[in-house]
Amino acid sequence: MALSHLFIKHFIVSFKNLRLIEPILKALEEEGYETPTQIQQKSILPILDRRDILGCAQTGTGKTAAFTIPILQLMDEHRSKQSARNRTIDCLILTPTRELAIQIGESIAAYGRHLSIKHHVIFGGVSQHSQVNAVRNGVDILVATPGRLLDLMQQGHISLANIKFFVLDEADRMLDMGFIHDVKKVIAKLPAKRQSLFFSATMPTEIKQLSDVLLKDPVKVEVTPVSSTAEIIQQGVYFVEKQDKQQLLVDILQDKSIESLLVFTQMKHAADKLSKKLISCGISAAAIHGMYWLQQILQQEELILINCLMYSILNYPMYPRRMCIVLEEPDVRVLQVLHFRFVVEKRELT
Repeated sequence: MALSHLFIKHFIVSFKNLRLIEPILKALEEEGYETPTQIQQKSILPILDRRDILGCAQTGTGKTAAFTIPILQLMDEHRSKQSARNRTIDCLILTPTRELAIQIGESIAAYGRHLSIKHHVIFGGVSQHSQVNAVRNGVDILVATPGRLLDLMQQGHISLANIKFFVLDEADRMLDMGFIHDVKKVIAKLPAKRQSLFFSATMPTEIKQLSDVLLKDPVKVEVTPVSSTAEIIQQGVYFVEKQDKQQLLVDILQDKSIESLLVFTQMKHAADKLSKKLISCGISAAAIHGMYWLQQILQQEELILINCLMYSILNYPMYPRRMCIVLEEPDVRVLQVLHFRFVVEKRELT
């Protein structure tokens, strides 16, 4: 008898207890995975049982593997019954940012390396030519950001008519970034008969209403973050008008004890604008966003630790006391651990 997911928390010691097929177990072993995280223990079996999921979990809990692993297994079962020549998009994973879309794509490639499942990642800001060609050549799993997906749908390049599995990841960030209406347009094009997985770090009213529309009798999965702010970290809040925030930061940086600083902004252009402001005030600064900064690093003989680094990211849940930059081979030239004594997040009050 299959082990019920209702009692799984009492028995799980490894991925082998999660009814996963051998090709996926082999890939997980190659990735160095041994014990599933809390959200993986709670999600994988219900997903394999074709249940909808309402998951409340932050980044860093193993959420991506919690849905990509069982989806790969279900897709493999589905593909074994289909002709390889008639590939259609059977799984859609919708995510708010290109960075997250790329990360999910890498996870699919890693966990599904021993399966014959084709996937592709599409996002805006780049030419659509290669993305359109990949879809034409046949894709089983499509990872997409809302804007580019709707563009290609409107142009007739993508159809969602055959979607069997739909994942909405980081729904609350979709709301924060103004994508919720695009998400609703995508959902309206999905077949009524499908399995839906819904993940969000928080559940504001509009997100809860969306989940009620999207999901049918879902299994609710909620986990706590793997870590929280360390006790030795001092935290504080400055209440300041929007137009005065840059000058406030400049004033704060007059404190000579601040040797390094990590600042979080919501948009790429905001990171660029702020770094230019700091430089104009005689403060060493650089903006980091997307993959652009990697090109700059690879053009240098070594990675130089500067006084202020800007990193464009939205709602980053936990701020580490040090930042690790790891470049994938064969492009890796340097591995540097950057220590930051101070962190600033610029956020609008809502």
